[in-house]
Amino acid sequence: MVSKNKTVIGTNAYVTVEGVSSPIAAKIDTGADGTSLWASGLRVDAENKLYFTYFSPASPLYDGKEHARTAYRVVKVTSSMGDSEVRFQIKQKITLGGRAVTVWCTLTDRSTKTYPMLIGKRTLKNRFIVDVSMSEVPESPKEGKSYHERFLENPEALLREYRTKEMDK
Repeated sequence: MVSKNKTVIGTNAYVTVEGVSSPIAAKIDTGADGTSLWASGLRVDAENKLYFTYFSPASPLYDGKEHARTAYRVVKVTSSMGDSEVRFQIKQKITLGGRAVTVWCTLTDRSTKTYPMLIGKRTLKNRFIVDVSMSEVPESPKEGKSYHERFLENPEALLREYRTKEMDK
């Protein structure tokens, strides 16, 4: 769906990323400034060439292929909680909502996040409209079932899991 040259997308979507063989689930976050993608094995060689792999061995999307970039930036990213982190940022070709775009994307460990990619407002601006009633990816892609479905199946198990995670923090 397109409106005034802007593509309408939901709160999450499958994104095609150049260099990745399968579409990946992405969270659309209008509160985040930038776009980030799960990467590991980041290193810079003596000629200042950046090397990385998409995802990590813990991900079913990981293929172990090392990618290299000569054009990259080093940026400071501040979370909504006020935590700062220095990250590598690359230009990345993606297809979102059927629309191919090239965006600046930071590389970071997203292994503990539900979505391996986060799309922020710099990517969305002047290109996309977010319709919060739309969703392309199931609610909990890592778990396969939503929290509501898991609660209905076994409320005690879900509450035990939640309490264990809270105690680990």
